[in-house]
Amino acid sequence: MQLYQAYRQRVSLANHAEIVLEFDDEQVRFTIPGKTEVKYSWSAFTSFAESKRTATLLVGRAAFHTVPKTAMSEESWAELRRLVGSNLKEN
Repeated sequence: MQLYQAYRQRVSLANHAEIVLEFDDEQVRFTIPGKTEVKYSWSAFTSFAESKRTATLLVGRAAFHTVPKTAMSEESWAELRRLVGSNLKEN
């Protein structure tokens, strides 16, 4: 039930707006231009899951961010995977 509530809150906040994902060696940022910005250090992420169409970064037990594979180039996905591999204990 907590995952469903987190999902509904995120969808409500985005309201079909573009969400911008940026990442580097220090942090991951999710921005809805003109509305909000959420920053996480890599240590905040507890898990990473990837399917054919999406990748999901889990934060704690009930928060997550899902990114469609169409959102980035293959080079950007490779860099994200590298950073996940370097920063998450279990992925």
